[in-house]
Amino acid sequence: MNGVLGNLQFSLMVWLGLALVVKAAGAALLPILLERYRRITPGPRGLWLLAWAVAPVLLPALGVLLLFAPSLLTLLGMPVDHCHVHGGGHLHLCLLHPPEPVRDGLPLVFSLAALGVLSLHGVHFARMASLTLKMASMLGANKEDTGKGYTELNLADPLAFCLGWLRPRIFMSCGMLRRLNSSELGVVMAHEQSHARRRDALRLALASSLSLMYGRKLRALLLSELALAVEQACDEAAATACGDSLSVAETLLRVERLGTATLPESVISFGGNRSAERIVYLLEPAAPVLSTPLRVAAVVLAAVFLLILASNLDSYHHGIESLLHHLIG
Repeated sequence: MNGVLGNLQFSLMVWLGLALVVKAAGAALLPILLERYRRITPGPRGLWLLAWAVAPVLLPALGVLLLFAPSLLTLLGMPVDHCHVHGGGHLHLCLLHPPEPVRDGLPLVFSLAALGVLSLHGVHFARMASLTLKMASMLGANKEDTGKGYTELNLADPLAFCLGWLRPRIFMSCGMLRRLNSSELGVVMAHEQSHARRRDALRLALASSLSLMYGRKLRALLLSELALAVEQACDEAAATACGDSLSVAETLLRVERLGTATLPESVISFGGNRSAERIVYLLEPAAPVLSTPLRVAAVVLAAVFLLILASNLDSYHHGIESLLHHLIG
């Protein structure tokens, strides 16, 4: 049991150290790269922003997993004898020869700090999940299934939104259905169906929950840009489905003029999210996607990076072990 606790404690320390490095790098580079990436079409831009948002949590988690690669390979029948590199009494991060936990000093402080940070992320995600479930339950008492791909709400306010993470549902209020014509309703439906297919509510929830380490202003900027990319991607999908970008822009302007109620963060509504920028994007020529040579170069660079990482796993593993060993004295 002590060995399990030891591995957990030092894994938390490594995670926190890597998370601080990734967060600092992300915070420094985002403002520089953001203007450049605004010229990319919404789909790829949204994926890039989502990756940036979750990086401070998930990249360090990958780094911790790679620390135990030698042990995991041994357990899978591919023996990698790595513990002999250090002399006796040296710290080992190993599933086969686990370290004893340290119950005082910096290791205890750092591991508890990491646990606290991870708990904040978990609590935020749980709150968003709870709010989504409560809204779904509340709307269940005030609905009429139309058999047309959406659920009608007996509300006077003009509302159209997508709710749910794994099985998203589309809701439209009577107020929206009465005030839009059939062509405009077709645009709204195509837009919301795109949200449902892409599971955008889940994307935004993950980004919101896993980006807490960024500063408040930078996080707000990142989430706002991600939300804009998500909406623009669905505007594009609606324009493709309806065959006309102008009709999507006109419908968006029409809904904006109607005025819609403010909805919780876990709900993705048709209007109200930087509508002016969305309309301008629809009326102007599409931004260029990453060119084929650049995409090929990105794939090659990623492959080279992974190859270098795989060939230096031992150095990474022993380097982290040595750093932790000197840290605990």
